[in-house]
Amino acid sequence: METKYIDHFLLGAVRDAVGIPTVLYDLKRVKKLVKFDRPVDPYYINVASWLKTKPGAFELLGEMPNLHTLLISSTTRVYGQIYINDFSFLKNCKKLKKLDLSATNFTDCRLLLDLPALQSAVLPPLSQLIHTEVINCTDVISRAELAGKVRIIAERPVKAEIVKPVEKKWEKFLPSEPSAQPAALPEEAKRAPTGSPKASAAQEPLQQAKGKEASEMIKKLVELFKERTAQDAYSLTIQPDVQPDLCGSKLSGLPYWDLSKPVPVDGEGKPMLLLAQINFDRAGTAAPLPTHGMLQFFIRSDDDVFGACFDGEDEDKNFRVIYHGTVDESVTREQVAALGFLDGTGEEKIYTPVYRELAVKVEKAVSYMTLADEQAEPLLKELARSLGVEFGGKTSYDALNKEDRDYLWDNIPGGKHWMLGHPYFTQYDPRDPGGPYDTLLLQIDTDGEGRDDYVMWGDAGVGNFFINREKLEQLDFSDVMYTWDCC
Repeated sequence: METKYIDHFLLGAVRDAVGIPTVLYDLKRVKKLVKFDRPVDPYYINVASWLKTKPGAFELLGEMPNLHTLLISSTTRVYGQIYINDFSFLKNCKKLKKLDLSATNFTDCRLLLDLPALQSAVLPPLSQLIHTEVINCTDVISRAELAGKVRIIAERPVKAEIVKPVEKKWEKFLPSEPSAQPAALPEEAKRAPTGSPKASAAQEPLQQAKGKEASEMIKKLVELFKERTAQDAYSLTIQPDVQPDLCGSKLSGLPYWDLSKPVPVDGEGKPMLLLAQINFDRAGTAAPLPTHGMLQFFIRSDDDVFGACFDGEDEDKNFRVIYHGTVDESVTREQVAALGFLDGTGEEKIYTPVYRELAVKVEKAVSYMTLADEQAEPLLKELARSLGVEFGGKTSYDALNKEDRDYLWDNIPGGKHWMLGHPYFTQYDPRDPGGPYDTLLLQIDTDGEGRDDYVMWGDAGVGNFFINREKLEQLDFSDVMYTWDCC
């Protein structure tokens, strides 16, 4: 394999995100890089022979097609500024949404024009930047070229000496001992009296009341949030003590199959593995879901990404969604097994997020937008304002006290298993805004803990299947988007 070079700090960030890469394909799993304070020295940690460390080498970022968050922030750095030899890797980061280069030697603002998905960025001080005309830098910048979607804050980084790591000198990377004396308060803070009139009366209740009870305001806010986002949906609840039959609604196991149809196979011609099946004859669902028949979700059985395709290409197609208009309850397990289907209990090489065959109960329920949704924070601020409370420039997490914050998160949970309703993501929504996949067809979340693990997507992630609502109403499952992500 061709030798690739990577900076010590970048390798540390990759290790924190997905582990030390063993093959180049591992870089496709990287979606978020935020910790650049733990460099990797190959003198102490085994690194693949094709990967060599080199100070300033960040070009491998251009080989991470799913990277959506890159934060090399001056607020989290303890080793000073990171030196990067070449920032041209940015032109390949087409999915990058959040960018912080305030702790780097970044200069050329024109490179931001190569980031079509960019939503926010933090840059070094103006004195370090060139070609600022493309962003019209001020304290807060709006870029007309991206129709106001991007806010760039020119943040002054911590004054520190540039650090270029030296191999086999681990002690160079260790942070200095913290000072025994607490840092002095800024002069403005010393002069500001308690209960400063600069804080509006509407903001004060947010940081008061450190008692154990949540405020009436947050209870009303949660109530309004649920009223605004409520959607009819169907919840799927795992029944670990129920043994599902061949035709039952379930996760994993041996699937039901119409013996007149060809077996679904992957790109190599191998029978695919059942991820989930829903028997609508027994589920009691209503439109737009089917009211009869069976819907099945298959994935490739020997794929460490569970049949997903993260590089944007459709040629792989190592998953299938198949609908049977009728279910023949007379079909036996022996007949299906003879077709070559895997059930996950043999010695075959199986990669599946579902640990064993699990019955699921389908029930009508109400789905609420999760706090991880990109629309949740603006909606919370709007609703809080209707109650006479202003968050100002803070997020709800920062503005609320602990009791109110805990109440908010406890009463608007995310995740779980659903058909229809609001999807949940551990990272971000990969769908294109205004795209065709507007309806959640199936969501399977990580479920269980310790010995009772039932489902696990990577590092506690979630899997989603999306479809166009009109096609769902027509029972056309030929075009479905499948994705999963994890922490």
